[in-house]
Amino acid sequence: MKKKRFPYVKVTLIIVSLIAIGLVYYELKFFDMIIGAFNLEKSDKKVVRVSKKALIYMMRSNESEEVFLSEMENLGWTYYNAYGRGYLFTKGGEEILATKSKCFGRYTVYEIHNEKYFNYMNGES
Repeated sequence: MKKKRFPYVKVTLIIVSLIAIGLVYYELKFFDMIIGAFNLEKSDKKVVRVSKKALIYMMRSNESEEVFLSEMENLGWTYYNAYGRGYLFTKGGEEILATKSKCFGRYTVYEIHNEKYFNYMNGES
């Protein structure tokens, strides 16, 4: 009887694992996050760009938020306000929002959104 139960348990665990990976990948761009964490750990940088397709930056959670603000300043963006769990920046008349989230409990992730992104998400062209 134990032999019959084992394949069902194994299949159930595989299905649950695939669903969990799919959910994490959708929410956190899972594979980009793994690569970003690896790059952060092997470099001496405090902030690394995780993805080129989506503007995502990662830093260690024990670093001050000033590190990210300084990195954005180095890229030419001027911080001007906090908005929810993010920061608003401006550069040459363009505004961006950097939303903050945690990843793997050890990293802070900032995803950059701009007006074009918001218009696209709201069905405007």
